[in-house]
Amino acid sequence: MEEDDKVEEEKSVGSPDVVNKYKTAAEIADKAIAAVSAKVAAGVDVVSLCALGDSVITESTAGVYNKARTEKGDKIDKGVAFPTCVSVNNCVCHFSPMSDDTTVLKDGDIISIDLGCHIDGYIALAARSVVVGNEELTGKAADALMAAYVAGEAVLRALRPGKTNYDVTEIINRAALDFGVEVVEGSLSHQMKRYVIDGNKVSP
Repeated sequence: MEEDDKVEEEKSVGSPDVVNKYKTAAEIADKAIAAVSAKVAAGVDVVSLCALGDSVITESTAGVYNKARTEKGDKIDKGVAFPTCVSVNNCVCHFSPMSDDTTVLKDGDIISIDLGCHIDGYIALAARSVVVGNEELTGKAADALMAAYVAGEAVLRALRPGKTNYDVTEIINRAALDFGVEVVEGSLSHQMKRYVIDGNKVSP
């Protein structure tokens, strides 16, 4: 399918079919996140975790929308929209290594798992931060984790018509300030469209 065709066929969330595709993609993304999180432990290599996340998405999408067809009668696209990434400690995001990478988790590591699933180009992304091991997290690492959590929860509550990018950025900055940490410079939130993860509209 050509890119122009994909754009022309895009429908809004006013369509129940589109909502169902987003919902199905989100459920599979959550399933993959849970599967990867369950395998996080000291001594586990990052490559195997990334492969697990991708395989859960691939296998799960293989069982849905098999009878559905596009307006042209083709089978719909579905599967991995963004490869499973397991970023460790000061690696900010999107670490999906080659198969020969030797990165191994250890107790006390903070990892960020992120991945994406799509049904017919309608994308659901999911992410989760996990602490390796059972030791209590303290100090600046704990402050950074809590700041990210509070900022995320506050932003979700602020996303409504009339709010601006500046409003969102200020919420994140305030959360970081309250916990005595700093926001990573250059991090952006992108508008998503059908088949497009990093849209032109961004929030710094």
